[in-house]
Formats: sequence, structure tokens, C-alpha cells
Amino acid sequence: MRAPSDRGGNGTDLDIASVSPLRRVMGSPDLRRLALGYVVFVVAELGTYIAILVYAFEQGGTGAVGLVAALQLAPAALLAPLAATAGDRHGPAILLRRRYVVLGLASGAGAVLLLVDGPVVLAYGAAVVVSVIVSATRPLHHALLPEVVDGPEDLTAANAVLSSAEGMGSLAAPLLTGLVLTLASPGAVFAVVAVLLAPAVVGLATLRHHHRPVVTTPPGSAREEMSDGLRVLRQGAGARAALVSTAAIYVAVGAIDVLMVPLAVDELDAGEAAVGWLSAGLGAGLVLGGVAAGLLAGRAHLSRWVTQGLVVWGVVLATVGFAPVLVVAIIALLLARAGAAVADVATRTLLARLVPGPLLTRALGLAESLLIGSTFVGAVIAAPLGSVVGVSEAFVVIGAGTVLAALGAGWVLNRAELGTTPPERQLSLLRLVPITRALDPPTLEDLALRLDRVTVDAGHRLITEGDVGDRFYIIERGVFGVRRGDDVRAELGPGNFFGEVALLLDVPRNATVEARTAGEVWTLERADFLEALTGTPRADGVARGIADGRR
Repeated sequence: MRAPSDRGGNGTDLDIASVSPLRRVMGSPDLRRLALGYVVFVVAELGTYIAILVYAFEQGGTGAVGLVAALQLAPAALLAPLAATAGDRHGPAILLRRRYVVLGLASGAGAVLLLVDGPVVLAYGAAVVVSVIVSATRPLHHALLPEVVDGPEDLTAANAVLSSAEGMGSLAAPLLTGLVLTLASPGAVFAVVAVLLAPAVVGLATLRHHHRPVVTTPPGSAREEMSDGLRVLRQGAGARAALVSTAAIYVAVGAIDVLMVPLAVDELDAGEAAVGWLSAGLGAGLVLGGVAAGLLAGRAHLSRWVTQGLVVWGVVLATVGFAPVLVVAIIALLLARAGAAVADVATRTLLARLVPGPLLTRALGLAESLLIGSTFVGAVIAAPLGSVVGVSEAFVVIGAGTVLAALGAGWVLNRAELGTTPPERQLSLLRLVPITRALDPPTLEDLALRLDRVTVDAGHRLITEGDVGDRFYIIERGVFGVRRGDDVRAELGPGNFFGEVALLLDVPRNATVEARTAGEVWTLERADFLEALTGTPRADGVARGIADGRR
């Protein structure tokens, strides 16, 4: 409990809330460190992928390229969700730093094998290891976002920043890789990647973040831990629809990777170099889409933006094959990828709301596995589809399929979002309380949905000294008196809270609280209150400090 005068900072909270979420997150040095690290990560991912495919082409032509691509995608898709389960047990920040280090070491090993003309099998093996580490690391960036931002309304903006960072990396990777390959060899690309990852590791080491609840049960088998994530998906139609949206994006991405070659060389007669320009158009679309998605921050109905983004992605893709000249095809791919980026950002934000916090990392690991698997499926079906119906018509088929998936998944997501959109009234109240203000955004959103409103008349007793504590209370309206025995200790008003001492210290109620006037309070069950705080060290420390002072 605190006296009415102890409400310093409320004006500051309102001032902060008036700043746009995108401007606020861009001002965060910790988010900038994460975003810059992600740019390097994407460069590492695409750079090593391109380099090993060039090496494979040198060794065995087109057949070797297809084999190496399959060798990298298949294990990565299978192992991504298994590797992601550790993020729920140890926290994404710790694992992200460790895996950047391992990725740097694996890239360095690949560089040595390629530069000294080591055995081809070992070189391919190093590339597969790099690919698996990449797939296990990617979801940790998005799982860490809720711990870096300061409020639930900032999460969409932060996801948009990461999407733009991915676009920047997607633009930089082909340019840097092409330059290195022109001057040196595929092994040099791996070496450059290993060097670039070093400062990224340093940046992540200095990143400050909130802590969210982690899985505290004893580690089980890989199958048991995988089943936890699958159970969440089975029980949540919204989470399944979010993954369908992801699949719709990346099946098309995999198909485009294959169809861009005949589109550039045969349909547009622009030569092999045009493939790079088309790829650059996709990268620029990622950047543009990330910026556009940032404008969604703080808005409701994200499911609508998932649907609209996917429809843009599908409709514009359907026209790409009929572009009369190269520049039109580049612009079309740019606009299409921007739509997909908006849908991707909105989908990831919704997934963070739909999945319980302690299981978020493994759910994102499953999403990463689906992403890779969908890309693989798109790449496999593209060539036969192009042969049967033609390259231009193949773009139409893929675009139409994307639109159909968008309409179906969007309807389910909209229904699911109606039950997960955090009520702003409760969120605003929770932000006024020092204990709950220190919670990470997803946990804060979850608590806002769990609050129960209680209307009381003057003279109503809410808690009695000596009773067992079962709830935490926040006052929205009215005046409440606090006494121990016959001694009046305090008078509380809107924005004040009480009831935390008995819950946190496991002792009987140390005071009686009665309504002096008619009023309104919001209550939180003991189990929900303790689960949120004990899994968030910063908030738990604030709460226990307040509780110790009120014993």
C-alpha cells in the first residue's frame, strides 16, 4: 500500500505514452544493439548460403547446388524447434549471445576448410552446421523483443524495426558477398562473416533487458519439450492460423527464389545478372515493409493487417510474371515483399500475444521450422509448376494460393485476436503501479486480461486483518481506509494498491481495508499475481521491497 501523495511519475507516464511507439523504440539503445546484431546475423545467414552454393556449383554444377540446398534446409527445419526449447528454460538473451559465438566459430571453421581446399564433404558439413545454428538462433531475436521494449504497445514497432533490419541485411548480404567473391573465394566470405559476428557479440553482451517467466519444470526429453509447443498450437486456433500465415509467406518466397532465374533470363531476356537485381528488389521491399509496419504500432486489429498484407503479397505476385521489362518486375517484387513484411510483423506480434510467455521461444522455434520447411516446399514445387503451366502462369498460381490462405487464416486470427487484445483501461492502471509497471509487455498484457472489476459501497470491507491473503487490489475509484486494530494507518485513493504483503511474504493480512466511499477496484488472483512476479526478477524485487516496508 502507498499513500495518495506517493504517486510521483504519473505525469511522466502520460508524457511517455504520448510519444509514438515507433519513435520511442527507435530511441532505445538496447533495441538498436539487437537490430544491428540482427543485420549482421542476416548477412551471415545469406552470405554463407550464397557462398556455399557457389562453391557447390564449382564442384558439381547445378545438381550439387540442389543437393547442398536440401542438405542445409532439411536438418535446419527439423532441429530448429528442438534448439528453441532451451530458450524457454534459460532465457533468449543468454542463448542468443552463446549462439552468436558458436555461429562465428562454425563460420571460421568453414572458412578454414574452404580456404585450404579441405575435403568437400567436410566443407558441406560445416555449411550444414552453420545453417542449423542460424535456424536455431533466428527465433531468439523475436523472443527477446518483449524483454527489450518498455510497453505492450511498443511490441509491434519493435517487430517492425527487426523486419527493416532483416531487409537491410538482405540488401547488404548479396552486395558484400558478390564483392568478396569477385576479389577472393567462397572461403573468404565465411571468414568475413566470422569477423563481423565478433562486434555483434559484444553489442549483445551489453544489452539490457527485462526478465520474463521461464519454464521451471525439470528438463524432459526432446520429444516432451516439443510436445509442449505442439500442445499450445493444438489448443489455440489463433496460433495455428498465425503459422498458416507464415507458411503462406514463405512457400511463395521459396518458389520465387527458383522462378526468378527463368523470369530474368527467359521471360525478361535480361541475363543472369538481373537475378541479383530482382533479389535486391525483394530486400528493398523488406525495408519498406518494416517501415510501413512500424506505423501499425499501438493500433488494434492486427489480424486485419495480416490479411491485407498477405493479399497484397499474393495479388502483386500474380502480376510479376507478366512484367514487360525488368524494372517493372523489380518494382512489383518490392511492393509484394513489402506487403508480406507487414503481414509477417503483425503475425509475429499476434503470436507473442497468443502464446503463453514461458513457451514463446519454442513456439517461435516451431514457426522457424515451418518457415524453413515452407521455403523448401516452395522451392521444390516451383520448377515442376513452371514446366507444366509456364513461368508467368506459375506466379499467378502461387499468388492465388497465397490470397486464399490469407482469407482463411485472417478470419481465424480475427476471432482469436478479439480475445487477446489487452484492454487499455486495465493496462493504463497497471502502468501506474510500481510493481506491475516493471513487468515485461506480454506478461503485463496477460495480467490486464485477468483483472476482475469489483464495485463496492461505502463501508464495504475488502480485507480483514489476520485473514489469509488471496488477492491483490488496485483502486480505480473511491477512497479506502487502512487500519491495524483501531489505529488508522492510511487513506488510499485511485491509483493506489494493497494486498501484496500477504501474497509475497506468505503471512496473514496485516491490516484491514474498508471503503470510505462508494468505489471500484480491480483484483488479481493470488496465483496469477505470484506467477507473474516470481518469473520476473526486476518486478519481484520491486514488489518485495515495497512489501518489506509495509510489514
